[in-house]
Amino acid sequence: TKLSNSSEYLKYLSVVPYVRLTKTVFLIGHDGWCDGLYGDARHSSFVMNDWTRIKDFESFHTPFNENRINYDSILSVCRQQATIATHHIATGIKALLSRKRVEKIIIATHVPPFTQPLDIAESNKQNTYPWYSSKTMGDMLLSAANNNPSIQFEILCGHCHVEYNDRITPNLLLRSGESKYSQPK
Repeated sequence: TKLSNSSEYLKYLSVVPYVRLTKTVFLIGHDGWCDGLYGDARHSSFVMNDWTRIKDFESFHTPFNENRINYDSILSVCRQQATIATHHIATGIKALLSRKRVEKIIIATHVPPFTQPLDIAESNKQNTYPWYSSKTMGDMLLSAANNNPSIQFEILCGHCHVEYNDRITPNLLLRSGESKYSQPK
């Protein structure tokens, strides 16, 4: 945030309510977190690199021993962070809806709010659902889109490393970017 605080043009989206791109198009963003609510997180055999690299998870596992991972504690952190991200995006949408002219809202977040991109991924889909998506965010965005059919919502996300471009509803477009480690597209 230090760099973005010193720039008129560079903004850390997780700390600003929204960014105006044109008179009628706005950008809202947040880092975004998975919430473990799609699929069965407690019985997933999937292990995230994040759990050994993000300090929030340090105390919840024994390195190199997957059987000793405390999934309940990991889920608690994930859900807390997913709730914060969802609240930030919802607050930005609410602020924009009070404006007279909003035609499009672009939402940028790391974790997909829906599982559709995961359905085309090569990995075991059901195992990745809890750790590669945020139902909390998805439910809020579906509600916002359904309650505001005249506004186009476009979600830009990543995390699952597969390309996906399709509509969830007539006014809600989901785009996921394809990537290999160190080789984004």
